[in-house]
Amino acid sequence: MNSKYITVDETKATSLAEAKILAKQHEGLHWKVHRKCPGHAYQGTAVFQCNSHVNCPRLLRVACIQGIYYLQVKGGDHSTEVNLYARSNSSCTFEEQKLLKFGLDSGGKPGGIHSAMTKEVSSMLKLQGKDPLKHKRDEGGLKGARVYVSGVYQVRIRTYQSVYQTTRGTQL
Repeated sequence: MNSKYITVDETKATSLAEAKILAKQHEGLHWKVHRKCPGHAYQGTAVFQCNSHVNCPRLLRVACIQGIYYLQVKGGDHSTEVNLYARSNSSCTFEEQKLLKFGLDSGGKPGGIHSAMTKEVSSMLKLQGKDPLKHKRDEGGLKGARVYVSGVYQVRIRTYQSVYQTTRGTQL
């Protein structure tokens, strides 16, 4: 097992909070705060452990060196067994948690679904370091977010709206 941290990437983050968000997206894996040594905010460090593999020794550290935030790894290779759950007592897998969060954000109404999709694209743009307000469509919403123009979404939304509005006594 490697006992020293090796610098793998330099981030464009301007604060430790931004660097932590970028670190959690590193290698497209899930990362959790390392309980034995979580880091020191006043020193500009944070330490994460791989949560995508069972008992994975791989650590990821955010370190601030002369005002620049670096991602550093330690611990060699990832373990081979894939971890499906965030914690040992989790009732949902990572994929189920993502779907549940999307459902909670959307609220089940057409406007809620549209705002949840826009929020998802907005967070992806922020992770890429882009300003979401510069990626708006003329007709509303963000470029890259789904639009209710064709396919299943249009049919489901119209059905939902007409049922909802006829029960209230108004029609489209």
